Amino acid sequence: CKVAERQHTAYPEPPKNKYSWGRKQLEPALELATDPDIIELLQALIDFAYGSKIKSSFIPAFYKYTVDNRLYGTLKLYGAKSFRLTSNNPNLLNAPSTGSIYAKPIKNCFNASPGYIIATIDFSALEDRIIANLSRDENKLAVFTEGIDGHSLGATYYFPEKVKKLIGYYSDHKVAAIKLKQLVDDGNAEAKAIRQSSKPVTFGLSYGAYPPKVASSIKCPLETAEQIFDSYHNQLYPSVTDYRENYVLPTSLATGKLHLGLGCYIRTDNAKRDIRTVSNA
Repeated sequence: CKVAERQHTAYPEPPKNKYSWGRKQLEPALELATDPDIIELLQALIDFAYGSKIKSSFIPAFYKYTVDNRLYGTLKLYGAKSFRLTSNNPNLLNAPSTGSIYAKPIKNCFNASPGYIIATIDFSALEDRIIANLSRDENKLAVFTEGIDGHSLGATYYFPEKVKKLIGYYSDHKVAAIKLKQLVDDGNAEAKAIRQSSKPVTFGLSYGAYPPKVASSIKCPLETAEQIFDSYHNQLYPSVTDYRENYVLPTSLATGKLHLGLGCYIRTDNAKRDIRTVSNA
């Protein structure tokens, strides 16, 4: 479990303390592991974490809310602040992911009535696509129009010295991102670690995180986090920042609400405090 620490890899979510790791800390370590024994151990721990959740959340609910072989769950329209659906008793929106060995057995419990089928659909990078269209940011659009890997692109701005050691000097970040992603696909552990480190940075900054949060998430000095913060807002996605600072926040401050489309509004009396919810919505 020291793999991620040795590689200076960021945790998607900081552990409660350095001796307490959950699935969200184990999965990045599994991505970096090369030793078969470590891979087997990490996968077993991840499966155990999924198993505990399934045992406590899914199985009891299946018995409690099933009548005449039909499971009755609850879906609440506009249940979340961002107007997403919510669900409980049981949570039908939280089925096990494909990363779990229990995913298929649980999903096999759901069968369509005769003459019907069950279909699933999911948007790919929905939030990023929306902000790209709203802000018209060049780099954000390039992720979709030119097929640039967003996390590799971010890494070329956040960790330029590390990336240069792998691919040499670069002035074109898009070309550098393509080269870095190729190294990742070829199994280069260092390139993989650098790309992995960019994920929590981008996720955090896109929702209004400040340097101290960045420093905590990737365990770097505050000075380094401040440089990363500046790179994100002024170089990587400047138009996204401009859209948030010069449209979203002023509109919310002036009207006390932000129109989300389809007649939905999110109300706020403190847009700066609620920026994460506003951005998510």
